This record gives sequence, C-alpha cells and structure tokens, in this order.
Amino acid sequence: MNAGQNMQVHPTDFAEPPHNFIKSMLAKEIVEQSLADEFFDGNVSLVERKWEGLTDHQLEKFFIDRFGAGPTRAEREYSFVVYGASGYTGSLVIEYILKTVQNLGTKYTFALAGRSIEKLKNRYAEVKAKFPTNYEPGYIQCDLSDPVAVRGMVIQCRTVVNIAGPFMLTPADLLVRNLFIIFFLALSLSLPRCLELIIPNLLLFIYQVEACIEYDTDYIDVNGEIPFSAKLIEYHDWARNNDVLIVPNCAGAGGVPDVGAFYTFRKLQERIAKSRLADPMENGTVSDDKENATDNIDKSSEPIDSEKVDCGIDTMHMYLCGSGGGVPSGGTLATRAAMNAAMRDVHSLMMDPYALGGAIKRGQRPEDADKNLSVVEYDDGYKGWKAPFTYAFYETRLVRRSNWLSRNMGGVPYGKNMNYLEHLLLPSEEHARALQQSNTSSKKEEEKLKAEGKLFAKDEGLALEDREKEWAEYWFDAVSERGEKIRTRLSGKDGYDETAHLSVELALLTSERRDELPHKGGVLTPGIAGGQLFVEALNETGLKFEVMDDDALPGVMDDDALPDLSRISPIH
Repeated sequence: MNAGQNMQVHPTDFAEPPHNFIKSMLAKEIVEQSLADEFFDGNVSLVERKWEGLTDHQLEKFFIDRFGAGPTRAEREYSFVVYGASGYTGSLVIEYILKTVQNLGTKYTFALAGRSIEKLKNRYAEVKAKFPTNYEPGYIQCDLSDPVAVRGMVIQCRTVVNIAGPFMLTPADLLVRNLFIIFFLALSLSLPRCLELIIPNLLLFIYQVEACIEYDTDYIDVNGEIPFSAKLIEYHDWARNNDVLIVPNCAGAGGVPDVGAFYTFRKLQERIAKSRLADPMENGTVSDDKENATDNIDKSSEPIDSEKVDCGIDTMHMYLCGSGGGVPSGGTLATRAAMNAAMRDVHSLMMDPYALGGAIKRGQRPEDADKNLSVVEYDDGYKGWKAPFTYAFYETRLVRRSNWLSRNMGGVPYGKNMNYLEHLLLPSEEHARALQQSNTSSKKEEEKLKAEGKLFAKDEGLALEDREKEWAEYWFDAVSERGEKIRTRLSGKDGYDETAHLSVELALLTSERRDELPHKGGVLTPGIAGGQLFVEALNETGLKFEVMDDDALPGVMDDDALPDLSRISPIH
C-alpha cells in the first residue's frame, strides 16, 4: 500500500474559480463611481451623459490602473502589510517587529492597514514610545467590504498578514480571493462604447500574460476558528495553481503545535535515516545471502535523503504544560462569543475530528474521536495526569490536515494511519478532574474576569510586564509503526506573543525569502508552508526546538505551574 493511501482527500477545489471578488469589484455601481471619481469630480450623474467625451487611451488607462494587477511582486513598496493592526494583537505584532526585525526601511518594509488611519497611527505611536525607532510604516485605509480598497492594499505588498478577527464575522475570504484571483474582466456597466472599446483591449492585455493577471500576494492570518479555516480550504487547488500561499492559523494557538508536529516528524525521519545508514539490515533490502551481504551494505551506505523517508508514524501525542497565568484578550472573548452564537449552524463541522481534511478510514476510527481529548488518566511516560483543554479540539484538526498536506504537496505523510491527540499535563488527578468538570460558560468567564479586574475590552489585553511572566512547553511523543520513537519539546512565551512571533516571521520569509520555501502555493498549514526554514527562523528568534531524551520530563510540574482551570475549559 502506498504511503497515504488510507487518507481521505478533503474537497479542495471548485468546478471552476468563482471570481466572486472580481465580480464584486466590477459591479456597475462601483465602476460608475470610479469613473465619476476619476473624470467627473465624483458626480455619478455625469457618467452616462459625458463619458463619450473620454478618449480610448483615457479609458484603457483608467481600467488598467483601477482594476488591473498593479506592480509586479518585486516592484511593490512593502514587504508585508498588517491588516487590522489597531487592536491588541496589532500592538503585539508592531512590538515584535520593532524589537526583533533588523534592517527596517532597507531590507524590510511594512505598512499598517485598517478602517481608521488615525487609530493605526495612534497604536503605532503607543508602541514606538516603548521601543523607539526611526522607521515610520506606511498607512493604508481599507475596509474589507470595499473591494476597490482591498485591491489597492494587496497590490502594494508581497504578503498580507490579517489579524482582524473574529474572522467568521468579516468578509476576510474576499481578501483571500483578491490575493490570488485571476483578473477576468466582466464589466456590468451598461455603457456600449465602454464594452466595445475597453474589453477587447484589456482582454488583449490579459492574453499577453497567459490570459490572466494574478495579484500574486501571499496571505497569512492568525485565526483559530474551524468554520473560517474550513471555508478557506476550498481555495487550495486554485491557490496552488496560481503559486500563491494562503496560510491561515499562524498563531500561538494552532500554529505552534502545528510547527512542532512538523519538527517532530522531520526529526524522526532524520533519526530513521541515520539508523538505516548505520545498520543496512534496517533498510529491508539487504540479502540474507552472506556472500552478497557486503555488496548490499556498500550500496546502502550511500547518503539517504531523510525527507523521503516514510517513517510511518503510528501515534503522535502532544502534552502541554505552562505557567497558566494568562487571560483572554478582549478580541479572544469576542471570537468565543461569535463561535457560541453560531454554534447551531456550525455544530456538525465543529464536532468532526477531520473538519479540516485528511480523514483516515473515512474519519470513523475510534482513536480519533474527540472523547479521547477529554479523558483524565495517568500517563506513565510523563509521570503526570492528562486533562482536556479547549484548543486541543482545534489543533488536532490542524495537524491532521498537515499530515494529509505533507503527502498532497509531493512528499510523504507523517503517517498514513497516524493518530494525533493533545492533552494538558497536570501533576495530580485532583487538578485534572477539576478541569474536566469546569465547563465554564462564556458569560460566567466574563463575570469572573470582571470581578478580578481582568475583563479586557475588544482592543485590550495583558500588559508586557504580565506577559513576560508567562511560558509554555509543548512536548511531542511520536512512535512509528515499527516502534521507532522520538520525544521533542518546544519552549515558548505567552500565546499572544507567539502569535505575533509566528505571523511576522512567516511574513518575512514569504516576502523576502520565498524561493527558499518548500512550496509555492496552496492553502497550507504553518508547518507545511514554512517547513524547515520556518523552524530555523523561529528557533533563532526565541521559540526553542529540541530533541529530548526518550525519558526526559518537564522540569516544572507543581501547583505553581497550574493553569487557571476556569480559563482552559474543555468546552469547544
């Protein structure tokens, strides 16, 4: 059986691209208003009466400038644009950039985008006061409901980093469509001469560049919402065919475990490759004939490409432990409220262990069921108690998609039958049981936060001095079908800081080192999109990746390290 044969392919493409963004941008009222703004001082009533006075050259230039592809990727002004930067996560992204990114203004340039330029400038000034710099970013006014403004934003940069949640309440999918849309002119403006003269010339322009013009802008977001992520998967083949990277879920929640799973997979591949090189009998190609054994050993001693090793992971489990002192930002609370309000409509999707694709044996295996994430039991390997936590019900879906993508993008899967689960690791059964039974509602959570003086408004969250006290460790155990094992650890900071960390570092790679990335396009997970280059960048900037001894244990497993049980609810 070929690697990955048991894995169910998630529906990922359209019968044909819908071009919804272009259709919305070229709606009659938008085209008329654009013509009026350009030629008639904004007076739409003059368009029908006076547009015939415009020359063919004026009209051709107008439509190309207003609706065409814009500058090539290499010619664009900004390495990346951060959309939604006026909020709390925006402040952390700006903070990370100013603290970490070197050569601002020369090698790297960025802009802040959102609905209010004033709010963007105020947020940047606030962060700049703490981390002085001479760099001044660009500012772009853009509302996602305005397709012309969205186009104007994406053609100015090589990558868009979208941090404006809750994502399921915004038309962010239109932003994604804009990023890799083929520019197909379908003017609905009922102006005969316009149709007669402009469309042939623009179609000629389109045909000169292989009948389509791509905006060629990569997209990264920090969403942790299964319904929104599932919606983006529909664009996988379209994005892949157009060499555009769409990378949702690039955040502390979701993104860190996903990159950790990729790292664990690669390290197990390397370990197996070394063992097979050292012991040719492990290759399964050495003859039992002792007379011919030497020849076979010599041949098998040639270097093994570890990336091609099908290590066949049978189980990979992640164990989370940390300081647990963090509290949700106002934006996180808003996202939770949105998810709860929509639960009736998305319940079946949320309950699907393979909601983001990659199902094994039609997604019906008992070991993949969510009930396995809610268990409380002693784990002898870690000398602690497993307990449930909210993000396990999201992150497991993401890693399962990565397993499928690893094969879909031309490699081998982590394991054609891999079972992936996540658990919180606690020192006692008492604490684990208490967490299992907490079931705190969003309303009760907000009441408790308010009583503690920690209920943040939408654009607020923990201050720097409080975040600096937080830490998290992600321990991974992987076992192959042949019994080969590996244990790894990722050590990071507060989840919100890691969200800024991951999203910015991937934006730097996609905008300035794109040719070194493993894949050119598709709707990918952070680990698959960034690959080893992403792991190295994150490791160099503070998220520590390590291969541990097989019997290594977390260094802190006491009451002081326990999370606030009311804030890590098993509800999902």
